[in-house]
Amino acid sequence: MFPVNPIKSPLFANNTSTPRLFVIIPDLIQAPPLPSLSLWGRLFFNHFQVFLPKERTAGLSSDEVPQLADEYTASVLTSLWIQNQKYLTPKSWFKSDTLRLILKLNQGSLILSGALELGRILFSLLVPMSLQQVIHYIDVADLEDQGFPFHGIFYALILVVVSFLGSLCETHAFFQLNMAGMNTKTALAAAVFRKSLRLKSPKDSDVVNLISVDTVFLQKALRFIHLPWACPLQMLLSVLYLYSILGASIFPGLTGLCLILLVSLFLSLRMKECQCNQLKRKDERLKKVVEVLNHLKVIKFQVWERTFERSVQGLREHELEALREFLLIQAFQSFMWNCAIFLVAFLSFASYALMNSDSSENKLTATTAFVSLAIFNNMRNQFRLFPSGIASWSQGFVSLDRMDEFLASTELPALDQQPDRIKDDRNGNIKIQPGEVAILARKCSFARSDVKDANLCLENINLSILKGELIGVIGPMGCGKSTLMESLSGELYKVHGQLEMSERTLLVANSPWLRSGTIRDNILLGSNYVKHNYDKIVEACGLTRDFQGAPDGDLTWVHGNGDNLSGGQRQRINLARAVHQKCPIYFLDDPLSAVDPKLRKAIFKDVISNEGLLRRKTRVMIVNDYAMVAKMDKLILMQNGTIVDFGRLDILEQRHNLDMEVWQSLKAMDPLEAEEDKDVIKPKPKLMKRQDTISILRSVQTSGFDNLDDMCYESVSKDNYMFYLKNLGYVGSLVGITFYVACQVFEVSTKLWLARWTSEEQSNLRAATSETREDNFILVYGSLGLLQAFSYLGAVLQINNATIGASSMIHNSVFHKVVYSTIDFIWSTQVGAVANRFSRDLNELDVILPSTLKSFIFQCMRICGTVFIVLFTFPSNVFSTVPLIVGILCIFKFYIHISRVFRRLSSATMASLNGFITENVSGVASIRTFRNQRQVLDLSLNEINAHQKNCYMEMVSDCWLFVRLQVITTVFIASLSMFIIWNRHDITSHMAGLCLTSAIMIMSDVFLFTRYAAALEKSMVSVERLQEYQDIEQEYDGLYSDKSFSIAPKTVKAGGHLTFHRLSGRYPGEGQVCIKDVSVDIRPGQKVGIVGRTGAGKSSIALLLYRLIEKLDGSILIDHCDIAKMDLAHHRSRITIIPQDYALFNGTLRFNLDPENRYSDFHLWNTIRSTEMLDFIQSFPNTLDFIIDSDGVGLSVGERQLICTLRGLLTENKVVILDEATSALSNSMENRILKSVNGHFADSTILTITHRVHKVLKCDKILVMDSGRVAEFDSPSRLLNNRQSMLYRMLNNPSRDSLNST
Repeated sequence: MFPVNPIKSPLFANNTSTPRLFVIIPDLIQAPPLPSLSLWGRLFFNHFQVFLPKERTAGLSSDEVPQLADEYTASVLTSLWIQNQKYLTPKSWFKSDTLRLILKLNQGSLILSGALELGRILFSLLVPMSLQQVIHYIDVADLEDQGFPFHGIFYALILVVVSFLGSLCETHAFFQLNMAGMNTKTALAAAVFRKSLRLKSPKDSDVVNLISVDTVFLQKALRFIHLPWACPLQMLLSVLYLYSILGASIFPGLTGLCLILLVSLFLSLRMKECQCNQLKRKDERLKKVVEVLNHLKVIKFQVWERTFERSVQGLREHELEALREFLLIQAFQSFMWNCAIFLVAFLSFASYALMNSDSSENKLTATTAFVSLAIFNNMRNQFRLFPSGIASWSQGFVSLDRMDEFLASTELPALDQQPDRIKDDRNGNIKIQPGEVAILARKCSFARSDVKDANLCLENINLSILKGELIGVIGPMGCGKSTLMESLSGELYKVHGQLEMSERTLLVANSPWLRSGTIRDNILLGSNYVKHNYDKIVEACGLTRDFQGAPDGDLTWVHGNGDNLSGGQRQRINLARAVHQKCPIYFLDDPLSAVDPKLRKAIFKDVISNEGLLRRKTRVMIVNDYAMVAKMDKLILMQNGTIVDFGRLDILEQRHNLDMEVWQSLKAMDPLEAEEDKDVIKPKPKLMKRQDTISILRSVQTSGFDNLDDMCYESVSKDNYMFYLKNLGYVGSLVGITFYVACQVFEVSTKLWLARWTSEEQSNLRAATSETREDNFILVYGSLGLLQAFSYLGAVLQINNATIGASSMIHNSVFHKVVYSTIDFIWSTQVGAVANRFSRDLNELDVILPSTLKSFIFQCMRICGTVFIVLFTFPSNVFSTVPLIVGILCIFKFYIHISRVFRRLSSATMASLNGFITENVSGVASIRTFRNQRQVLDLSLNEINAHQKNCYMEMVSDCWLFVRLQVITTVFIASLSMFIIWNRHDITSHMAGLCLTSAIMIMSDVFLFTRYAAALEKSMVSVERLQEYQDIEQEYDGLYSDKSFSIAPKTVKAGGHLTFHRLSGRYPGEGQVCIKDVSVDIRPGQKVGIVGRTGAGKSSIALLLYRLIEKLDGSILIDHCDIAKMDLAHHRSRITIIPQDYALFNGTLRFNLDPENRYSDFHLWNTIRSTEMLDFIQSFPNTLDFIIDSDGVGLSVGERQLICTLRGLLTENKVVILDEATSALSNSMENRILKSVNGHFADSTILTITHRVHKVLKCDKILVMDSGRVAEFDSPSRLLNNRQSMLYRMLNNPSRDSLNST
């Protein structure tokens, strides 16, 4: 909280003369209406009272919450973190650099909180001293003296004051430690995100877990940082005080305490291991969850929902095994510490009674017993923290290790360079002087990791490229073309050789990354908007027509990664963004592969070629188009991860000693596509608007989940509690509560029995009894304590079992709902927001809620027991007890409303932060290549600040409540003490001691009760957020129901007969109609090509066939059966689709081909051979056992598409859809794959969706789509013979009119 500033003393805030010691509440609030706070206001947290009126918080938004003061913002804390990091000494007895930085960052808060903790310890020892004087005063009062009890009132006032001051110190120590934790969370979240921007391929699930889970564990661990010295100090002082009262009889109890401490230390080590295992397994589960969410559309295509649901459930059960072990050990540790104080008290009292059984002076009087009991209660408060502290420390140390490991990960070199100040290339080489040469590589080798003996992905790279040259890169699939682009742009590690760049470079990836925001924001990417230049670039990239059809033009909102845009639109936006950067050197990784040929040719000419906008730039481009190859100044020919030739086109054509398979395939392209009209200057085309996607973008940003505008401000409803109780189990919950009731009954009984014991001792009744009577007191006292301890253990074990079961059921239920949700939910909700439910909110259910629930029930029982004792001893105290309860409820009512609002704001802003992190971590390569790190970091700091300011207000609300509860309970203790002093002649000392001892504990009990009640309400917000997902609209329940199948008549042979009858459809939300009155009849076994310009509705046909989007009118029949009447899963399983969006999962190659393990190895290898993919599969190490990372990281785009194509070829369905399935393949490989597909599905109906028109000219029929309607449907020969047909114009007339009309 109080970072060290070399200029400003840490003892003063804001350069004022006010000592830091008195500035306990920082000048946090910068927005009105907040008064300047006096010392009194700071002590009592009065600045929070602004939010108490309900109308003040009605509809409170995160923007209305006051901003953090500058010294607590993420930017300042990040600067201090980096500054402190530079001056870390290399050697220290701290092994963790992260821990050293945390301590240095928060040293002011830690020192101040330590001083307050010391004050709390001293005041807590003064309480039993004052109590001793009060009981002694009552015990020895002269019964004939009716004077005013000055001394008694004085002792009572001291008792009340020291109790209040001790609690006040505890509250402010709590505040300071929470501020330290909040600053730690802020600095670490920023450090983790900053680190992720410097790593090669960070996992978004890992980053989300570190920020949303591990930072919280570290924040919680900091609350117990004083426990190692404060607890022993208080124990030592308490033991010394006890020794002065009980003498040597305390040593048996201390011996038992030491044994418990040793066992507890052993259990703590085991808890740390369990926590480490649980977090690792949590990472695995969250990684799989994010993987499923990213590819949920493809999973629905393949009907793999149940398979991946089982996979995630298996990982979840594996995670819960570690959690069960952790909670079991924690339960036994809590049991031991709960027994510890009673064991010390029992052994001490028993030893004292037995050692002084023959003495007439040293008896177990009320003063001796209840003052000792007050000291034991102080020790109990510390021991109560031990289980939570040890658990938090074990979690914290595991999280600290994970932080150290992540923050110490090897970075890509020199990634922090500023766009306008390039000092060296990204691999650390001295750059060549400005001149003719732009890129120079000498004997370079590259690897994907920097570990020793890493496998090289490129070897012996030699290049010399002049400034302004246009260089083409060609080669067979998997030869290393994309890897070369990554290497030259600095995204891989250089192992050998010398690589020099004259100026800044920029990589334009084949798979574009877009962030949530407007299209204009994605193009500008933080640069200045100059309308003339911007419009020129947009027009050249063919985006003008798209913007005209969008709801808000280029200000239309785009979902993260552009999921609702076509592949061609994403690539053109990415290219426009790159052009706008005006970078000297461009590496273009086949940036127009998803754009239709005519438009691709126009964009190439207007942007990339030597006549385009980039004509003066150095360009290195991967090409698969012979027409573009002819325009290149030079060509790079690659094979097997190296450059085999480099030179002009005519030189390469003369060299016949090279393997020119790819070269020949480029030349063998259909002349219709390769043809160039040299006599006509081709105008730039205008693109069709993306009706089926861009029209729904407006609705994307208004998802009902995690939307701050739609946030609920009411209390957590009874339905949420009943939902959680139902998952807990009514019987199990009742059994757990019964154990807690029994535990409190036995605890009250021990106190009453102790009072009777001291009463008989003090009345000299022991003189008339035998020694057996003494033994009976000891035996009964010990038995009651033992029953109390085992009742507590039974309650904890039962609640643990119930909460784990509830967490498991809620997770499985929510994930089931997400997996089987409609496409509307998938497109309208950020992956990070959904992942937040399965990370932060679920962690609340796993770890925090069980602990909170147990503590809440336990404190409820303790307060009931205390009230019973007070009323049992003095029934007239009901007149002070009722106001106490009313006051607590009134204060709590004010508090819980606003605290709940801040918790919901905190949860919603954390979901927003996680969504931002997930979105940007997935695009780190693009962020680096566009030198956009600074802007992204600034945005991340704003997101962190937005979250942390709500966390701060939530924490201050806790402190505001605690201080006021302390005032109320202090008044109650004062009234009770005065009542006892005033009626000292009618009250026995043992009853007064019992009543006062219990009443003193009520301050901490009420404090803890309200704290846990509030924490329970806040934790239920996570249950509420998870329960929200129970209302997600479902496609189907995931269970097959054969009775709902619509079976084709027996007279009709199932062969893939498709009939579209007056079909109309639209995307979810308020999207425009994407398919309009389509009527087409496709005979069984026919091969149909579906073509049309971008946004014509080609892919929408497939989505309607899969029932993924809404059908407005008409019908689709398969073999004369209406698909709307079929079971959805069964219907989808009868269709094979090979989509353009590849979906690869972490696992073996075999798993990626057949996740359901439906096919035998014989069938797999037979299919591989029959489709001529044997060489491709055998190129992988371990063939089918080759491990693939998520999204196929490390594989080329073509290799990924081949794997997905082979996956489809395993099926034998009668309806097959190829949706741009071969867009990333070379022409030779594409021809081979299409031949294999046509041969394998010779008897099936095949719908081929493509923008390469010449690839479908051999189909039986061609369906030409235009603006969602059927423009033409006939055989290719008839359409090409008709010069007025749209297909003919698409192939032969590249004029602006023909392009616009299509």
